[in-house]
Amino acid sequence: MLSQAEIRVKAQSWLGQEFNEETRKEVREMLDKDEKKLIDAFYQDLEFGTGGLRGIMGAGTNRMNIYTLGMATQGLSNYIRQQCGNSRVKVAIAYVAETTADTLQKQLLTFSLPMVLKFIFLNHCVRLRNFHLL
Repeated sequence: MLSQAEIRVKAQSWLGQEFNEETRKEVREMLDKDEKKLIDAFYQDLEFGTGGLRGIMGAGTNRMNIYTLGMATQGLSNYIRQQCGNSRVKVAIAYVAETTADTLQKQLLTFSLPMVLKFIFLNHCVRLRNFHLL
């Protein structure tokens, strides 16, 4: 586990211009006022579980946000490219239809546009055909 000093350094890296103002504001508030929330938000990276990538919404590496989603998407895209080469691949992504789902879906597409992947977003149970299941 990271020390409190290492967590603070990790959190401070989220104050850069590559993060949006809302995220920077949330991180600043945790750094200034809420050590417990700061530790929980940054002590580890959000991980895939049996239900996929899930977590509390908010700023931090242990939270679901456009940045952690982007890192996970890039990792998945890299893995698929390694396994399938440059062939056109279809990938099914299931998500809960919440108010933030559209934002996360758009972010997922911006990270994967350079890839030769076709994403199909599912918010209902459907029958899948011709998909590679990993």
